[in-house]
Amino acid sequence: MEERGAYRRRQPEGTVLYEAVRESLATLLSETSDVGRGPSRYVEGDFARYLECGVLVHGFARVRCESCKGELLVAFSCKGRGVCPSCNAKRAQVTAVHLVERVLRHVPYRQWTLSFPHRVRWVLLKEKGLLSNVLTLFLRAVFALQRRNKQPRCSLLEGFSLHANTDLHANDRQGLEQRCRYRARGALALERLPRAEDSRIVYRMKLPQPEGTTHHLFTGLELLRCLAFLVPPPRANLTRFHGVFAPGAKLRPFQVPQSGGQEASAGLEAAARKERMGEHTASGLSQSCSGGRSTSRCSPA
Repeated sequence: MEERGAYRRRQPEGTVLYEAVRESLATLLSETSDVGRGPSRYVEGDFARYLECGVLVHGFARVRCESCKGELLVAFSCKGRGVCPSCNAKRAQVTAVHLVERVLRHVPYRQWTLSFPHRVRWVLLKEKGLLSNVLTLFLRAVFALQRRNKQPRCSLLEGFSLHANTDLHANDRQGLEQRCRYRARGALALERLPRAEDSRIVYRMKLPQPEGTTHHLFTGLELLRCLAFLVPPPRANLTRFHGVFAPGAKLRPFQVPQSGGQEASAGLEAAARKERMGEHTASGLSQSCSGGRSTSRCSPA
């Protein structure tokens, strides 16, 4: 009988997604090369590494227990950020734990979710830098809405969907970790990718669409074409910080929960008082300055 909690190697080569990539990747590359617009190298590399992820023949580590002298083989992971569901799940878990234990303080939180219509999503994928500009505009609107405390927090207009009624208590750290893991999850879930009777791939939707659609059907090649757009470019941050967590924020050094709690809180209050004094001073100077650079940067919101 197998011991409870014993390690079991996952077998990606038996999944529908692995079969689709293995059977259709060469066709995708040859098809796109014929028209002179093949996928980027990082996209091709992400697919290729996924075919080696978790497969023993492509490398493994031998782990040995000193107490029971038992040994097991652990296959290497691809550590990809686009296609591999396993590596995306690991990254989501690590990201969530890091945020809860090292970044997010014991204060209430609210989740803001903005969904775009499909016609806008394709534009955001093609235009580099456009997504960052859209995110900046969205955050400005959120910060302004928080200052006005306007209700309601949910809206649906012309394909755009905003939902912000999910909030968490300051002591709900488990719920916060679940929210962080949910936001850092990958784009695909293997349990939603069965085979249809005609051997096509079915992607089941989590919730029915407004028009009643519950699933989509793909050939292996069609699925790879869609997945190619989901692979993030190298060195692109998948988690971005704003407000007091922004890289240039004055209060960021004090956003360290639990470790040195009293000292961090005292330093946070001192920094906040100092920043408020700087804002008052800057606002007084801006009244006597005429459009200088310091005026536009320091004027209060």
